[in-house]
Amino acid sequence: MDHEQNLGHWIKEIDSGQPESREVEGNIGDRYLLKNNPIYATTREEYIRVGGSFSNELGDYGIGSLVSLPKILEEKQIPVFNNRGLLNQLAEQGNCKLPARHFLVAIRRNQILHESWHVIATELLKKTILQGTKNQKILAYVMAEAVAITAELVLHYYAQNNETHKLAASWNSYRTRGSNGLNSAVEKWGIAEAIHSVIVQHFLIGILSSELNNHTQDYFSRFNAKFDKDIFSELAEPASHDFHVRATEIFLSQMNIPVNIRLFMRQNFQDDISKSPLFIQEVWNISQILAKNHNFEFAGLMSAAHFLPLLETN
Repeated sequence: MDHEQNLGHWIKEIDSGQPESREVEGNIGDRYLLKNNPIYATTREEYIRVGGSFSNELGDYGIGSLVSLPKILEEKQIPVFNNRGLLNQLAEQGNCKLPARHFLVAIRRNQILHESWHVIATELLKKTILQGTKNQKILAYVMAEAVAITAELVLHYYAQNNETHKLAASWNSYRTRGSNGLNSAVEKWGIAEAIHSVIVQHFLIGILSSELNNHTQDYFSRFNAKFDKDIFSELAEPASHDFHVRATEIFLSQMNIPVNIRLFMRQNFQDDISKSPLFIQEVWNISQILAKNHNFEFAGLMSAAHFLPLLETN
């Protein structure tokens, strides 16, 4: 596909074929990604398995999505913007010849994949470290964010060689591109080990900042994760670190866990981690879910019927 294909042509391409049984109405690119992106399809399976659903009632999410995460975790329901409807209207106007990618800056995207993994990871970690001390609870929520970030990188990893796919992924992610760090990790270790390592790396970036220190490799050893300082440096994004620090502090305060994250980062958490071996195992289990269906054939992947309302109205 031509990188500059206009909006109407792109919509026709991604909306071709029969609707998927778990498709979220109103979310542009949802059908295409369920058919063509293994992490997107696997995420939908897992999200439904833990009792997740979607809603077109935006509530506070439409004003402040970052402060709506506690409610999403409590209700296991992700609000969805009907960006598909608006994009279809624009495409049908007839005089819209602009490239589809232009509209990424003009219309709200849905972060279904990211939010789904916050729910999935939190549900899984409830059985382990979320039952522990204040420090361990903070580490669990930082790990959930690391998983969600990694899932987005994997989404773009599978989309990187096809422009139609890349744009569909961008419409369903905070990110509009992947990471050379993940590509390097997959090439070096294979998909499963790479995903596990990238989760741990983003977890460490979340609690240690984006710089390597004397304890970094020790943490990787605690999680039995592969480590490469060059890959770590590729994955670190210092420009976004302040944003993540502030967002984490806001979220933790809403969860009644007030903390100064910058002071928190100065601690050594190896004891907190080693005292929860089930946490270490659960992180590996999550990485295996993310790597699921790597060698996939989508003809039957989404065939299992789930008679759950995927889009609910209150």
